[in-house]
Amino acid sequence: MTKYRNNFLSNTPSYDGDTSLLMNIRCYELYSLSGDRFENKVKLNWPNPFSEGNSRFNICCFGSANGILCLSYNNYGGRRIVLWNPTTEKFKVIPPKFGVSVTLYGFGYDNVADDYKVIRQVKLPTIFHRLNNDILFDKDSFFLHCWEIYSLRSNLWKKLDFNMPNCNTDIVSSLNGHLQVYMNGMCHRVCEYYKGREPFVGNLVSFDLNKETVSVTSIPSHVTLDWTQLTALNGSIALVSSTKKATLFHISILGEIGVKESWIKLFIVEQPCVGFPIGVGMKGEIFIQNIDDEIVWFDLTTKMIKELGLKGKRMEFLSGYPIANVTIIIKNLACTF
Repeated sequence: MTKYRNNFLSNTPSYDGDTSLLMNIRCYELYSLSGDRFENKVKLNWPNPFSEGNSRFNICCFGSANGILCLSYNNYGGRRIVLWNPTTEKFKVIPPKFGVSVTLYGFGYDNVADDYKVIRQVKLPTIFHRLNNDILFDKDSFFLHCWEIYSLRSNLWKKLDFNMPNCNTDIVSSLNGHLQVYMNGMCHRVCEYYKGREPFVGNLVSFDLNKETVSVTSIPSHVTLDWTQLTALNGSIALVSSTKKATLFHISILGEIGVKESWIKLFIVEQPCVGFPIGVGMKGEIFIQNIDDEIVWFDLTTKMIKELGLKGKRMEFLSGYPIANVTIIIKNLACTF
């Protein structure tokens, strides 16, 4: 296993000089990070598309797709969604949808169709119907859940003719960790659901943007869903999980989508400080927001830890979990919207 770990850590993706890290500190404050030890930190004076109303935003999938970001007001409202190219500083406003709520499920790049796509769930009211001019309550369902996909090429939404399996997109699934990631033409999300009176059970639901098909991978019991960071680590889907105020965090990687037994608990890391993992760097560095809200980064190979010189913020209404997150940005001049 030690040899496997060493090979895994040495198998870092190759990025050119036009790649950097983007850190979202407080849902509106962005920093560009570069340098071997992230010594170059630049606060972005960027044209926030939400500044006229609510300047706070979230990054869908907590990452970029081919250098493009999908931004929204929040993960479970999504009343206004925009695509942003940090290289050109251009925005594309996505046509809105009106309903009780709009939940962003995923965003990514379809390399077969050369298209950027967004997946969402729209909740529409169906609490009544008419019978002999009388309004009656529908006993079966109060809401209609509709899944849709947006294509940048057509600038249109279309309805998906199936439902996401075992996918709870309510607030509890989107705020106790960073549960979305895009990688290689697929959107992945950790979805939780109740199984009778048992605790939450987790699935990894993966959506192929080109084929528009879904694969489900059960998450093993050793992965805690108290705090979970779903990320791409050295070309693999990875779950970085810990509990509140824990001194350990676990890193499990997925060998094959759809095969529960292919999860491998690759690392059990004794945290150099108490805190929550919030992202992964270009060489597999783990970023942590500690109990003093300082952002630090940890090298899995050398076990070195270094402060970044930035402070994060917490969601006080939800047990003090951190807001900050990190994403890799690749320079993209081809996508001009």
